[in-house]
Amino acid sequence: MIKIENLALDTDGYKPSHKNLYPEGTSYLQAHSMSRSEEDREIVFYGLFPLIQALSKYRLTPAHVLEAATIFNPYFGAQNMHAFDKEAWMNLAKLGHIPLHIEALPEGTVTTGRKPLFTIESTHSEFFWLVEYMETFFSRVWYPTTVATNSYLIKRLLYSVLKTTEDSTDSINFMVHDFGSRGVTCREQAEIGGSAALTSFSGTDTIVALKFINDHYGFPANGVPSWGYSIPATEHSVMTIRGRDGERDAFIKLLKTYPKGVVACVSDSYDIKSFIEISYKDEEIRNLILGREGVVVFRPDSGHNPTTILNLFDMLYEGFGGYRASNGRKNLNDKVRIILGDGVDRKKIASILTTLIAREINISNLNYGSGGGLLQKFDRDTYKFAIKLNHAIVNGKGVDVYKEPMEWNEDNEYIKSFKFSHKGLIKDEKLKTVFDNGSLPNKSTFEEIRGRINESIFNTSS
Repeated sequence: MIKIENLALDTDGYKPSHKNLYPEGTSYLQAHSMSRSEEDREIVFYGLFPLIQALSKYRLTPAHVLEAATIFNPYFGAQNMHAFDKEAWMNLAKLGHIPLHIEALPEGTVTTGRKPLFTIESTHSEFFWLVEYMETFFSRVWYPTTVATNSYLIKRLLYSVLKTTEDSTDSINFMVHDFGSRGVTCREQAEIGGSAALTSFSGTDTIVALKFINDHYGFPANGVPSWGYSIPATEHSVMTIRGRDGERDAFIKLLKTYPKGVVACVSDSYDIKSFIEISYKDEEIRNLILGREGVVVFRPDSGHNPTTILNLFDMLYEGFGGYRASNGRKNLNDKVRIILGDGVDRKKIASILTTLIAREINISNLNYGSGGGLLQKFDRDTYKFAIKLNHAIVNGKGVDVYKEPMEWNEDNEYIKSFKFSHKGLIKDEKLKTVFDNGSLPNKSTFEEIRGRINESIFNTSS
């Protein structure tokens, strides 16, 4: 769960010095967040609410202010100790709430670059400077928005193929499974990124994301206390602890311990070709697989992905049988499937889909486990996120604020930079009040967030 330790310290180091640099008579600021990507580049807005919920619960105290002063005073040096205005912060502590008004798109909205995602404005003239002081804090929305966008684009891609090539799209919510918890920098990133991935998919091994969603967005309305699901599955330690000759026994134990439902077995501990052959040539294992009330999913974890997938499919199709679906494409026996979890990202999924389609294989025979490609391979510049000031009131007069830099490109042409910002007061009916001096109106449930994303996918995919 997002918690704020000391709001005065949760900023960039130069921010305290700015209060003294605004024009005399400044009483109001409005800033906005947007992706500075191309205007036709899709963005899924997600992840502001945990921040504003934490802000609504936070209480700034004199102790926080004193702690900040002990850090900032030596930080700026004796000649610039006034850069951190301790008196102003003490006055803010006395106020008892955070004097900001925030309007935002409903979370789960699919928008595009160059459109405001949310605005931040001051509600108390004495603390107008807080808007830009908190740029760092609010900028972190780039991460859940980017992960949610990536998951949305993967799901839309998969759905577009399923819809045009297969009789059913029922498998879509579980075609990508989050393997990312171990690959991120800290638990908080796993919570935030894992929750963002769950806006489009329902399979996850990032358990901390489930509690994160419950804490910030609430439990599902259907009474089932989980936003994500997984299955019993082996890892290499389970398969190799008995040695090479014990791999068969490990597989049998999996099948006997979990005789119902879906299970997954990592298959490349030693010799994946032999492992697959044993699964259908060994009478005991074959009977256990075919006699189960469920599906056995084979997981390769190494090798050239497209080649590995095709070879595994051919072996399982030959060994367990399969059938041609109504579209003429191949399906494995309904008792077996494949999941790929090695280096999977959106680009790799697209490449493998092309391979499967070319080989006349239904794409629903293969699921994907993704870690770094789902939660980690991004930064703030992936979609060029920024928060910029766009309007102020100085001496009672409105002032439109903007930046419009020029730059040299790689061909030494002097051109307008993509880093230009919106000019003027933003009042957009699509933006709803989500934070007002500590209150939290217009909160979206996680069902509503998923619903907006799914509506965009299911109603617009071609």
